[in-house]
Amino acid sequence: MGLFKKKKLQEEKRYIGKVSKNYRFKSKKAAGVLTFILVLIALYMGLQGVFGDKISAYKAKEILNRGGVLIDISSETLYEKGHIMGAENVPYDKLKESGLEYDHEKNIVICGRNGIRTSKAVKYLRSLGYKNVYDLGSLDSFR
Repeated sequence: MGLFKKKKLQEEKRYIGKVSKNYRFKSKKAAGVLTFILVLIALYMGLQGVFGDKISAYKAKEILNRGGVLIDISSETLYEKGHIMGAENVPYDKLKESGLEYDHEKNIVICGRNGIRTSKAVKYLRSLGYKNVYDLGSLDSFR
C-alpha cells in the first residue's frame, strides 16, 4: 500500500472516530432528555392517582345543577363552621361506615375543608362501584 493510501485511510479512521463520538454524545443526550420526559409523565400519572381527578368549581356547579349530590367529607365541627349550601356531611372518618345508598350511576361531587382527603374518598367510592364520582377538592375552590 502506498504512503498516500495509508494517510487517506488514517484520515478516514479519524473522521469516523469523530462522527462516532459525536453520535454517541447526541444519543446519550437524547436518552437523557427522553428519560426526563418519561419521569415527568410518570410523576404526573402518579400524582393524578394521589390527588384524584380534580374538577373545577364551574364543572361541579354543572353537575349539581343536573341533580348531582355534593358530599362534604369535613369533620362535623368544621362542617358546622361553614359548608357549601346543599352539601351533605359525611365525615371522611365515617365514610366507610356511613353506608351511602345512592344509585351507582348518580353523579357525586366530593369536597372537603382543605382537599387533602378528597381524592382518597373518590377512590373509595369508585371501589364501591360508584361510576360518576368527582373530586372538587377544597371548599375554597368552590367560592
